[in-house]
Amino acid sequence: MRTPLTIIKGDLSLALARPRAAGYYHRVLVETDEEVDQMNRLVERLLTLARSDAEGVTLHRQKIDLSVLLDNAIKYTPSPGRLRLSAHRAGHGSGEIRIAISDSGPGIPAGHLSHIFDRFYRVDRARSRELGGACLASPSPAS
Repeated sequence: MRTPLTIIKGDLSLALARPRAAGYYHRVLVETDEEVDQMNRLVERLLTLARSDAEGVTLHRQKIDLSVLLDNAIKYTPSPGRLRLSAHRAGHGSGEIRIAISDSGPGIPAGHLSHIFDRFYRVDRARSRELGGACLASPSPAS
């Protein structure tokens, strides 16, 4: 949450440093509004994680939007590239479905694989949030 707060503080400090044109103030307010929205989304995710830790995780069957799972694969697959999605039942009579996604992107270095589901873990610390994601991985790999 430091990044949006830093952006908001910087914008407001500059806006208050000396008189500015109305358009400048409008731009600062629009940007501040966007950062507050980002912080709200982050706080909601953190509250969900805190509640699941406090109450224990209960699994509920639900439909999922695969575009969310595929977003990262699409984002980091060079063009031209290849993306494959497969799904199969985990076992005979099982209601569990296993989904596998593979792509021709750069992949995850072997040294990071054991940490990719750790909360707040980023393989590449230089990646900005503009590319998406909040490092709020689920407590265990999704099936």
